[in-house]
This record gives sequence, C-alpha cells and structure tokens, in this order.
Amino acid sequence: MRGYESNNCRLCEKTFCCENCRVKHETIVHKIFPNCDICVYGQFTFGNLDDHSLKHLEDCHLPLHCVYWKHQ
Repeated sequence: MRGYESNNCRLCEKTFCCENCRVKHETIVHKIFPNCDICVYGQFTFGNLDDHSLKHLEDCHLPLHCVYWKHQ
C-alpha cells in the first residue's frame, strides 16, 4: 500500500488516516517537532534546514555535542 509508512507514528507506530494526522499526533502527544531528526531519531546530520527548523534547533537542542569528538 503506497504511503502507508508515512501514516505511521515514528515513536509509537500507531497508524493514521493521513500524514497530516500523524504529524498532529506526534506534535501533540509526543511533544516533538516532526521535522527534527533529533526529536524523532535522537541524532542529527547537517543538511538543508529552513528558518523554522533552525529556530527549533536553537531553542530546544543547543548546545550540540559531537559524538565523534572527545575532549581529553
């Protein structure tokens, strides 16, 4: 079934009628920003971020810490 996976919550795997309902569920129930990799997956890779995503990153996740760089 095409588009089925985009209808599933990425945190609790409930199925919704459409992607918009899934996004609303993730935002309200799980209190995450659905476009944020840190909120959803716990990790982040730099890419093309819009202003809204950058503001969310600044407000909720800074300072970021690199998992590969260790201070000795």
